Amino acid sequence: MKNLFLIIITSLLPILSYAQTSGKATYTETTILSEEQKEKMSQFSGLLSSMPTPVRQLSFDQVHASYIDVSKTTESESTIEEGDGSVMKIQFVHEQSEDNFYVNFRDKKISDKREFFGKDFLIDRPYDAYAWKLIPEMREIKGYACMKATSKDAKDNEITAWYTLSVPVPGGPAGYVGLPGLILEVETKGLKIEMTELVLQDDVIIKVPTKGKKVSAEKFQKIQDDKMAELEEMNGGSGARVFKIGG
Repeated sequence: MKNLFLIIITSLLPILSYAQTSGKATYTETTILSEEQKEKMSQFSGLLSSMPTPVRQLSFDQVHASYIDVSKTTESESTIEEGDGSVMKIQFVHEQSEDNFYVNFRDKKISDKREFFGKDFLIDRPYDAYAWKLIPEMREIKGYACMKATSKDAKDNEITAWYTLSVPVPGGPAGYVGLPGLILEVETKGLKIEMTELVLQDDVIIKVPTKGKKVSAEKFQKIQDDKMAELEEMNGGSGARVFKIGG
């Protein structure tokens, strides 16, 4: 099987030199709750089911790529019945963010632009964060022949990616990069990212983020953790609960 896998890749090499290497790929990001999280949040099931699925778009060429939010602004409403019989109404509003996960394949640099509590940050992330292992398995996604690769993240969580040699660009959604073809699907603990549309075209506009305070990934994580701890402390006596989903 492994020999057949190598033969397939080798036979495709002449074709790849003429393949289209720029375009736009649209992805949905679905949060996957663990059984423990489902139990903790059972009373919020109505709210969770009404929350929209984030939609992102990857604009790419052979040099670089940007992954931005293209979700439409939406509003949804849900009710939760409290223990005393009263009903609490919760409104959820999703507004399109200006976050931008930018990758430069040539320079092997990643700059993750995030807005957090009204402040903009530019986060430097490692390009080679994932040591991919190519697996001799194939499947089709939206008409594209894809091959499997696996890796692990910093928390030792398993990552499974499916990439296509039909688009020989080392890019993918949310900073998942470094494979010999465009990544169309990724699944890891708490998250599944799926390509819903792929349009190959020339003259793609790729946004390079420049606005924000430059910080390391570790520093930004600490900023997030500190803010969550602050919110939990502020709400500690009000009966409010803070849940962390995924990760």
